[in-house]
Amino acid sequence: DTDRDGIGNNTDEDDDGDGVSDAQENQNGTNPLKRDTDGDGVLDNADQAPNDPLVQFDSDNDGIDNANDNCHNPTQQFRQC
Repeated sequence: DTDRDGIGNNTDEDDDGDGVSDAQENQNGTNPLKRDTDGDGVLDNADQAPNDPLVQFDSDNDGIDNANDNCHNPTQQFRQC
């Protein structure tokens, strides 16, 4: 019972309790036993790049974290900021 919710991992559909099902984690390539697969401090269910510790929030999906992106508004993706 990795997430200590009283349901053993053999029947728990979300072993780590991060809000992402084990099936979805396997499909995403994230670890179903770790709430924060990449260790960046953002749980897999909120992390836009759960396998990349350098990207936590990437609003325009360009691979650059909003904190380092000079143009992170998705509506401005194809315009100069």
